[in-house]
Amino acid sequence: MNTSVTHTSIACIIPTYNNAATIAAVVGEAHRFIQDIFIVDDGSIDQTGTIARGCARALCGVRVLALAHNNGKGFALKLGFEKGGCGRVYECHYH
Repeated sequence: MNTSVTHTSIACIIPTYNNAATIAAVVGEAHRFIQDIFIVDDGSIDQTGTIARGCARALCGVRVLALAHNNGKGFALKLGFEKGGCGRVYECHYH
């Protein structure tokens, strides 16, 4: 019987647009469970990008992909999936 364990990387994609009030809490909570996090700032015009970059500096494994203008959630997710580059990727959906 094969008892070896296969380890799979898991990443969390957090698409965000103008969520300055909540992004830090969402990233912090997600980071408790998954350390490989991609925040895709979809052209936010508030402080979301600044806060997201602060999360990336403070938490190991958190990265920010910043888009110059809003392309929509589908595009942000696609970019996150492409950059995730691991076996399993989960979207973190919040309001």
